[in-house]
Amino acid sequence: MARILIVDDEASIRFATSNYLSACGHHVDVSDGVDSAVARLATAHYELVIADVRLSGALSYDGLEILDVIRARWPETRVVFLTAYASSLLDAKLIERGASAVIQKPTPLAEVARLASELVGDRG
Repeated sequence: MARILIVDDEASIRFATSNYLSACGHHVDVSDGVDSAVARLATAHYELVIADVRLSGALSYDGLEILDVIRARWPETRVVFLTAYASSLLDAKLIERGASAVIQKPTPLAEVARLASELVGDRG
């Protein structure tokens, strides 16, 4: 199974998503923001990163910083963004910058797990 990093400033989302994906057999690490995610990405390779777009407030898009770090260091890593602020313009910007997918919050964990497995090539 895949090694996955979940980056979200909401503890309940980190907890629920990491537990669900771990139960699906993935190795899951979590980070609560840009700094801790960048620190993890400096030393570990992840097949998939699932990150919130806005980590430090309603007007920030600091998830893009994480995407830039991933693209520079691990260009093959798949990136999925979760956001409660989705729009066609934001989605297009994220995909253009290298995101694999954008998911609207809230999304059932089963759907997140299905997408994760699809992106990392796990079929069973």
